[in-house]
Amino acid sequence: QMLSAVEHCHANGVLLGDMRLSKFAFSSCDLTSVQLVDFTRASVLGSEHTSDCMISASYITPEALAGEGADPRADPFASDQWALGIALYVLLSGRFPFDLRNADELYKQMWAGPPSLPEHISAEACDLCTSLLDRSPLFRPSCTTALAHPWFSTKKQRRGSKRSSESDHLVADLIGATDFSSDGDAVVPDCFSKRRNVSQSEE
Repeated sequence: QMLSAVEHCHANGVLLGDMRLSKFAFSSCDLTSVQLVDFTRASVLGSEHTSDCMISASYITPEALAGEGADPRADPFASDQWALGIALYVLLSGRFPFDLRNADELYKQMWAGPPSLPEHISAEACDLCTSLLDRSPLFRPSCTTALAHPWFSTKKQRRGSKRSSESDHLVADLIGATDFSSDGDAVVPDCFSKRRNVSQSEE
């Protein structure tokens, strides 16, 4: 749903520029649908409706950190793709992929290669996440390409198995009960702990 929302923006020439998890909000009571609700600092490419892009440190791209100008060969929406990769990493692992305490160290981490994910994360999910977090903007997949990734079809096939879908349900519960409004420190309220305890007692 997040990819689809950003894909729609890109199809209409809108670069979010400061894409992050806190720009999305749940739109259904069962916490299964999300909407993009914040267009602060978004820019319309090729028009006068542009804004100064101030990317959060948690989502800054390698090229922005290096002070490089936009590569004319790259997708103009590559920074949004990177931010989606960061968001996916957080949703899969519960933490941000890079240490933000030192800019030099952050740059080294980005250029050392894609960040590792926990072993229980599927190979398909890891592949999608690392492709979005490609340090070169030339090779990050567009939202349309990402939506066609095998991980999405694989997830649907695995939902028939309780064991295979346990992680998906746990991530969904965590997303629904977590406040990502402050980058870096996700606040999980008591309701999530209660729901997880109930789930564990039923196993």
